[in-house]
Amino acid sequence: MGKREYIHLGIMLIIMAVFWVLQPIEPLTEVGMKVLGVFLAGCWGWSTCGVLWPSILCICALPLTGVATINELLAAGTGNFMFLFIMFILVFNQLLDDSGVNVAIANFFISRKIVKGRPYVLIFFLLFAGYLIGTVCNLFLTMFLMWGIIYGIANSCGYEKKDKLPSILIVAMLFVLLMGYMAMPFHGMTVQLLAAWANMAQVEIPFASWLAFSLPMGLGSIVLCCLVIRFVIRPDVSKLVAYDPDSVDKETIRFTKGKTIVLAMLIFFVLTLLIGNSLPTTNPVGYLVKTLGNSGMISLVILALMFIRVDGKPLFNFKETAAKGLSFDVLICTAYMLMLSSYMSGQATGINVFFMKLLTPFLGGLSPVMFCLVCGIVVAVLTNFLANIAVAYMFLPIALSFAPVIGFNPTIMAMIIIYAAHLSIATPAASIYSALMFANTEWLETKTAVRYALTIVVFAIIIMVPCATMLAFAIN
Repeated sequence: MGKREYIHLGIMLIIMAVFWVLQPIEPLTEVGMKVLGVFLAGCWGWSTCGVLWPSILCICALPLTGVATINELLAAGTGNFMFLFIMFILVFNQLLDDSGVNVAIANFFISRKIVKGRPYVLIFFLLFAGYLIGTVCNLFLTMFLMWGIIYGIANSCGYEKKDKLPSILIVAMLFVLLMGYMAMPFHGMTVQLLAAWANMAQVEIPFASWLAFSLPMGLGSIVLCCLVIRFVIRPDVSKLVAYDPDSVDKETIRFTKGKTIVLAMLIFFVLTLLIGNSLPTTNPVGYLVKTLGNSGMISLVILALMFIRVDGKPLFNFKETAAKGLSFDVLICTAYMLMLSSYMSGQATGINVFFMKLLTPFLGGLSPVMFCLVCGIVVAVLTNFLANIAVAYMFLPIALSFAPVIGFNPTIMAMIIIYAAHLSIATPAASIYSALMFANTEWLETKTAVRYALTIVVFAIIIMVPCATMLAFAIN
């Protein structure tokens, strides 16, 4: 660790110490005061130093609060069924990346004849391809893959680095990738927050309900980006008329036997969960899905893939794929969130009641729709200055606290919070992905990145957050 990390470690320890020394603020209990200190210290660490070592520090601090023993905390974290689910999903995502499915999908869309001579059709297909790949593949790899395609198109059509069109496409691509990252309830930060919410509220958001919310929001975000590019940014697209879809290497589009099997297993997994959750337990598929749950179903998919051979060779080596795909940042952070969410909303801490008492003067008189809208906007703004996972995790207990008072389903608020927390591209502090975008100074000037990213986020807050609120209420 460098000097910067030591400074933030000291700040985290000071935050914990303050909350451990001060007298409890009603209605917080003594234990609740300490747990809240650990939570706020973790939020500081996530927002300044990433998630790995701050999460480890907080895991060590939680048993010292007296909220639970270390064995109880570990059972709530790594022993939670969602931990196994996330672990296998990380392996499966790595298999998707290794198989080349992402490259095949991207090149398939930009090689369609319909894009020839139609610049905005090409832009739409390019963003849609990024969104689609982002729903299932590693976001880092997909981001660099799609940026590489943008560079290639820009070079072939005669655009220079830092020109208006490639600059806005780089920014818009990151935005739709984050929307794709949010889309599936078994991917990225979404699955971590959904798992934490299920622990807090003791109610899971149904698979079908989440897709009914996330997919329209994702597609709407693509349309939003296209409209912003065309009518607000208005870059010169005349050179895109010369783009030749036949220039795409046809070999990269070809779905080999291995790619086809991996993609088919992904589709099987998604459809089985969607159909199985809607069937009664008397139906074999319904019984299987409801008995095994998401964790059991992904385990079956992984098991099946381990026995499939292509051209006499195993389709994938679990140990090698897991070694590349398992992110300890994600696993440790997930374990900590599951531990904390198991006890943060309990009566022993008084944290839920504390949040409700603190915010009632500001939010208590709002209607359910206005309450969700205001919180969604606040989350969308804060997520561009603090770690998005920290912002979302701060507001989930608020949703749980206010639901009985205002009289609405807290699941609605949870969906809006998770969506709004993904609108994180306006500043380098918004997320690690936005930091990489701002660091891409070869193709994108910093002031240009700020202007374009802020434009997209502002329009998303004005248009998409209200749409998300209406959609969430309609679904529930």
